[in-house]
Amino acid sequence: MATILARQLTQSSGEKLDEAAVTPFIDDKSIPGWARGPVAYLNKKGVFKGFDLKDGTFKFGGDQNIINIDAAIVLHRTFAPKK
Repeated sequence: MATILARQLTQSSGEKLDEAAVTPFIDDKSIPGWARGPVAYLNKKGVFKGFDLKDGTFKFGGDQNIINIDAAIVLHRTFAPKK
């Protein structure tokens, strides 16, 4: 999902993905290299915020299944008009 959304957003905006980017998530090393740039981009845009571990850190959770509400939130953050 991250790769598809990030590629769509960068193609329409003309921005470039930093494929070597590092994310702020504690499980950054477990994010595959091909997905790290898109995940970092979407985090910077406020689309992917991660799971709050209640200790000041956030986990991306790429090994977890995305549920309907999470998908709806991500799509809303991506495509809702900005105020």
